[in-house]
Amino acid sequence: MKKQVIPALLLLMGMLSSLGVFLFAFPFWDAVLWMLYIPILLFAVVVYNRLLLRRRKKVILILAGGMLLLGVLSFSLLQEGAHIAYNTITEVYHDASGYVFYPYDVTDTAMLYRLSLTWLLLYASIWLFCGMLTFWNTRRYFALFMLSFLPVFFTLLYQTPIPWLFAVSLIIFWFMLLLSRKGVTNGHGGYVRLSAFGLSVICVLLTFFTSLPDTYEMRSTSGSLRERLLQRVDELAYFLTHAGEDEGEVDLGKASNRYYTGATQLVVRSEDARGTIYLKSYSGALYEDNRWQSLPESSYAALKSYDWKDVDMWLDKKNPAFTQILQKTGALMHLEIEDHRASKRYALTPYLMKDALPETTPWYDAYRLEHDDTMRYTAYALSSTTINGDSTVKADAYPAFVKEHYLQIPANLKRLFDERKPFKKLTSLTGEHLTYDIQTTIQEYLRETTSYTLKPGRTPDDRDFVEFFLTENKKGYCVHYATTAVMLFRYMGIPARYAEGFSFQAQAMSGGSMEVPDESAHAWVEIFDSEKGWIPVEVTPGFESESKPSSQTTVQGQEQGGTTTAKTETPKEQTDRKTGNAAKNQQIEKEQGDTPAGFAKAGLAALLIALPVLICVLQRRLRIAYRERQCLQRDAKKAVYYSYRYLLSFMEDESLPQTIHALCEKALYSPHVMTRQEAELVYGYAQKQAGKLLHSSPLRKRWKLLYLRAIG
Repeated sequence: MKKQVIPALLLLMGMLSSLGVFLFAFPFWDAVLWMLYIPILLFAVVVYNRLLLRRRKKVILILAGGMLLLGVLSFSLLQEGAHIAYNTITEVYHDASGYVFYPYDVTDTAMLYRLSLTWLLLYASIWLFCGMLTFWNTRRYFALFMLSFLPVFFTLLYQTPIPWLFAVSLIIFWFMLLLSRKGVTNGHGGYVRLSAFGLSVICVLLTFFTSLPDTYEMRSTSGSLRERLLQRVDELAYFLTHAGEDEGEVDLGKASNRYYTGATQLVVRSEDARGTIYLKSYSGALYEDNRWQSLPESSYAALKSYDWKDVDMWLDKKNPAFTQILQKTGALMHLEIEDHRASKRYALTPYLMKDALPETTPWYDAYRLEHDDTMRYTAYALSSTTINGDSTVKADAYPAFVKEHYLQIPANLKRLFDERKPFKKLTSLTGEHLTYDIQTTIQEYLRETTSYTLKPGRTPDDRDFVEFFLTENKKGYCVHYATTAVMLFRYMGIPARYAEGFSFQAQAMSGGSMEVPDESAHAWVEIFDSEKGWIPVEVTPGFESESKPSSQTTVQGQEQGGTTTAKTETPKEQTDRKTGNAAKNQQIEKEQGDTPAGFAKAGLAALLIALPVLICVLQRRLRIAYRERQCLQRDAKKAVYYSYRYLLSFMEDESLPQTIHALCEKALYSPHVMTRQEAELVYGYAQKQAGKLLHSSPLRKRWKLLYLRAIG
């Protein structure tokens, strides 16, 4: 009997550890219906084990068929649970790596949400445990190892934090499996199991009593493989998102929640770039049926002989006296763009170009790329081209073309703007810098009446994109803000277009080069300046335009015109997005902080009932090592945040000294960089207070602090 109990406990430890690593690495604990999950799982495992011992193969096959049939009948519930599990797992991946994944739309009903996830995990757990029992009884230890490793595999991606209590137990189980396999072949199974246990304990002790590295550096080959994988995912996401769009149009009806993979879209090199860099891929003119479209070719008939490259080189071609001054003052930038986008339908071009690529062909409001080679441009910095005084621009036919075609507004939006009181301020504006005043007023109005989010949902098919954004949903990202602002500029008589591409800060370059990820995709407004040509204008919260309209920009009155697409966000937009969600994320982390530990402690006695003392010591050491890695990591701001969480686990916020509290507040809310010394100061204070608490506590409470809460 004793010979059967020890292997049974070993197998139980392996089964619970394998599943525990997965369940507690991801926040499933508060969504699973445990009162349903645990009894059914235990019943299924006990029944299956008895059938195995009695060798009832026919009954087992019938039950397996029944399980498969049950899976088919409940496929929709399993599918919903799989979507929920995927969203939960990838959210942890995002927190650990910074990558953003494309989630599934799942049910909003809380009970259905929990039931779907519980049924998926229960269904998978039954198959997992029954498979492990089968391999154990047939002594197929390698297959048992592979099956027990399967749940762990998901935690090894993207540097996911691992619940070490379960991981240590699983390592012990694997070591004993390894040597038990050898013991079976030479007839010394009992001796080998004992040796394996001792060896595994020694290995665990060596692992956690040696200093752990502060940072983990991925091998270059692994990073390269991941980049290629993310690139493929990005390409697939692009084609799924833009399927069905015609040439020269962008379907705003598909502008729902936005997610990123972190895949590199561009590699930009420059030794003299400055300020905000805008690389436009496309701009459109007509807003109809929730789509941005290019002007029809018939619209360009009057300018058939026009050199369309002059439009993007307007400043250089039409204002040579001023550009000569700019060149002498070092305002020229030289950009080299290596394109890795999923779609290269349109070339990327900067604003205020001095010259255009011979490999690109003007295609009205965009450029076609003839080759996939690296693009090189010379352009003027937006922040260096402020023009005041009388116009020196040569006469040209294009401004009249702009006034004729880029003031179009749908009738329903014109009625909306006429009726809404906030726009009365716009119609009353006058003065020399009227265009800039209108721009500022539009920015303020959108900032006060709407909120920025990457998850605004989809516009209903029977609703206008702009109208739904302004009157009902009142939340969105750059596509929503840019589209709405184009309509407002046109309503005020300013020719405007809708542009999309990439935007990023030149100071983010390291060594004259930077990789531009998909998070830097952005949408903005273009308005026509008679001195400079088309220039970018920002209306998305958190952005500022570096190129202001000149005093020569004119307002045409309430007419109509046209504009186009967008799809990108800059590092600054990312910063605002992350800052906006910081408090929410911190609260979530705080709420989740102690939950897995409680479940781990509750299952500890059942998991390693024969080794309570060893497990207590090991888990304390593990938690302290993990906490030290968090509180002394290289990112000082994150380090202070984790030290603050540690302090609040045994102290009240009000009892913190003003200096320490100020540093913690700085880590939570300030955009400023923190130093290593500040991080060490906060953690040192936390350790000092923990020592005082332990010293002043009675024996029973001190034991709880040491081993249950890992204080000190």
